[in-house]
Amino acid sequence: RTRLPFGQPIVNKQTVRAYKANRNYFDKSVQDYNKSKYYAEKSSGYGSHGINSDDKNAILKLKEKLDKGVTSAEKRRSYFYTRTS
Repeated sequence: RTRLPFGQPIVNKQTVRAYKANRNYFDKSVQDYNKSKYYAEKSSGYGSHGINSDDKNAILKLKEKLDKGVTSAEKRRSYFYTRTS
């Protein structure tokens, strides 16, 4: 198959066929690039969310998370009680 360089005019059936083939390859490469960007971005966040059960520091992380939840609940309660009394 012959491929046309960008900017070459389309003259006859052969060049139309070559243009479409060239365009399809270009579109496919752009789709593959976008797909690779998507999966790279998706994989970069792996392991940064949540606490894994096979993590060595899982208990420590869970305790820290619980302490943060308790302190925020206490802040909400104190704010609510100061507003209502």
